[in-house]
Amino acid sequence: MADVSKLYQQAEDAAKRKSYDLAVELYQQILVLDSDAEKARFALREAELCKLRDFGPPSKIATTLANLPGSLKTAFYRMAKKIDLSIIEYERLLARDPRNAKVTFRLGRALEATGQFKSSFAVYRGFLLWDPQNAGANMAAGTAARNLGRLKESLEFFDAARKLNPRDKVATDAYRDVSAMLSLKPREDAATFRDLVKAAPSPTPGKKEDRDLSAPSATGLQDLKAKFEKAPADTAAALAFAKALEAFGKPGEAVASIRRSLEAGPSSKEDEIRLREAESAVLEARPPAGGAPGAGDAQAARSEVSAARIRLLKARLEREPTRYDCRFDLGVLLFEAGELDESIAAFQQAKRDPKKSRDASFWLGRAFLGKGKNNLAVNQLESALDATSNVLDPKAKETLYYLGKAKTAAGDLAGARKHFERIYEEDINFRDVARILEGLGDGSSKLGT
Repeated sequence: MADVSKLYQQAEDAAKRKSYDLAVELYQQILVLDSDAEKARFALREAELCKLRDFGPPSKIATTLANLPGSLKTAFYRMAKKIDLSIIEYERLLARDPRNAKVTFRLGRALEATGQFKSSFAVYRGFLLWDPQNAGANMAAGTAARNLGRLKESLEFFDAARKLNPRDKVATDAYRDVSAMLSLKPREDAATFRDLVKAAPSPTPGKKEDRDLSAPSATGLQDLKAKFEKAPADTAAALAFAKALEAFGKPGEAVASIRRSLEAGPSSKEDEIRLREAESAVLEARPPAGGAPGAGDAQAARSEVSAARIRLLKARLEREPTRYDCRFDLGVLLFEAGELDESIAAFQQAKRDPKKSRDASFWLGRAFLGKGKNNLAVNQLESALDATSNVLDPKAKETLYYLGKAKTAAGDLAGARKHFERIYEEDINFRDVARILEGLGDGSSKLGT
């Protein structure tokens, strides 16, 4: 990565000299090193469009014939769910035909499906370079910016989309939602309700306004409560009231108001997501109950937070089913909650994301091990090992550890010993590996699953 800055400089110089083919090649090299490089993805599109502007397009017949093999490949890759290969072909098609709207949108969606949200944002912005009046591209750019937490940029794109198509309720709702999120922010960098909770002032115990909600300092809270009581299904009113309650040190009431709004029925899936996000954030930020809570209380609190996170992720996935990063996070939470069948289903889908494939295999292996599917566990844990690396990093140690357990459970004690000895060579103090090897040396199995 040390040479990336030089590549950028060389590419920019080439573009200034109108050596667009060289500029494109250099930006592509950067994307090989970092496929989610927003700057390179956007500059690549700029260079292709500048070449088209300065030198004119090739004939339509020549372009169609040249793109035919690539079009067939992308169709095959889509059916085979090989999204990473589709991305490469989409870029090749756009290099010859940068104003191809269908391919541009497909590239953006493919990048989103693999979790490369900065690149997808760059692709939609690149589309607007040559068609700024396209409502769909503005909506896509607004959604991508919102997913990145860049709310001001998101608002601008949603505003453009609703003005271009005033009858589009989705665009109007999106603009309204982001406007509400921005209006609630106490500081510029608070992009989510979680930030709002962290930024809320902590109440001083014993202050009058903490005890007496009729005090002048609580007038704003009363107004927010009145608005909420009048329309509990109004997401913006519910979130504003919950934020105020949190600031007054009343997280329990804040959660109750959020859940009441959810029961009243949010007007859109986006509203539900915002409310679920708020519920999770308040629960995570909630201080311990008075006194010294016991282990049972702490476990109950953790379970409540976990359940809220699961509800949030499920809501997000209903709206964006190809968010494989969310699938993976959901799988981990379900695994920790003991819901092994659901977690397995989530990890199996998360493996479609090349960036999550190894981690998903690791957790799949653990889940199969928990269900007693020992051979399946071995297969997944072996695929989670990086065969190209000789470095035994913490992730590799964890994988070898559970692979050893899976092989022991499957009756392959010699194979288990091999993995535990590999860890022992590098880190004698890792978990209970020393004790395990001692047990194996005695010819007995003292490993649990």
